Amino acid sequence: MRTHRARALLIVTLLLLTGHVFVPVAASTGTTAATTLAKLRVVAEPQRVGYDRELFPHWLDQDADSCDARAEVLLEESLKAVRKSAGCRLHNGSWKSIYDGVSYSTPTGLDIDHVVALAEAWDSGASTWSQQDRSAFANDLGSPWSLVAVSARSNRMKSDLDAADWQPSTKYGRCWLATATVITKWRWSLSVDPAEREALLRQIRACPASRVNLPLKINLTPSPTGVDLETKTPTPMPSDSSPPTPGNDVRVKVSPSHQGNCPTTHPVKGNINSTGERIYHLPTSTYYTRTRAESCFSDTTAAEIYGFRPPR
Repeated sequence: MRTHRARALLIVTLLLLTGHVFVPVAASTGTTAATTLAKLRVVAEPQRVGYDRELFPHWLDQDADSCDARAEVLLEESLKAVRKSAGCRLHNGSWKSIYDGVSYSTPTGLDIDHVVALAEAWDSGASTWSQQDRSAFANDLGSPWSLVAVSARSNRMKSDLDAADWQPSTKYGRCWLATATVITKWRWSLSVDPAEREALLRQIRACPASRVNLPLKINLTPSPTGVDLETKTPTPMPSDSSPPTPGNDVRVKVSPSHQGNCPTTHPVKGNINSTGERIYHLPTSTYYTRTRAESCFSDTTAAEIYGFRPPR
């Protein structure tokens, strides 16, 4: 599970150690935060009704390795190797809070921040989600932009505020948070309100120009007729004689829970590794129960049509 975040977090680590300016993921094939922001729906923020933090079950041990999502983030973001004892107790690590630059040698004093706060997500669209989707969002280890280890003080100052109401104290933190917010809202199809959009755009323009690789977009409304994994709309179901093609294949579906195993009708599980490669796993594979289902296929042919390869 940790491999999903490793590449971007390695770059974050190098930047923190060398003091270089903000460059989230240098990639000629990437996109910009401003371009991604332009894709978000702008919706006036409604009055908050019905929100409860318990509606987002979080800090789950999704791969049953004794380390919950909070510990997984700490393990990934430590600037040096962490000693792990029974019960996933962490020792001898080294962390630097992105939001305020404070350093830590133990996890004490660190919080794991939901980049898009749970209450903010609720206001931006998550109020209509299933609890499975809200849990997947709250434990999202599939993107390096969703969760981050920061000082407890900065996390509690941020609370459930959006970019219009709170900014980190360091320039690096402001640039990182603006980009991470945009990417996370895009990944989960969340909206921004007008003031938030203006604040994010203003902050992005104040940051060094950079490009980022987007994580896989989560599809919260799977179609029974099939849908392209990235941005295409559902396609009509072809006749049995129609040959499968990347734009017209009914054998791919997105797992409604975005985690766990795929349904028996689409047992081949697809996910993405730290270098952006799409990999599929069969139910008999060692990694099948250890990875989240970004997508599910009826057979390996369908997986390969959409660019997934078998594990090496």
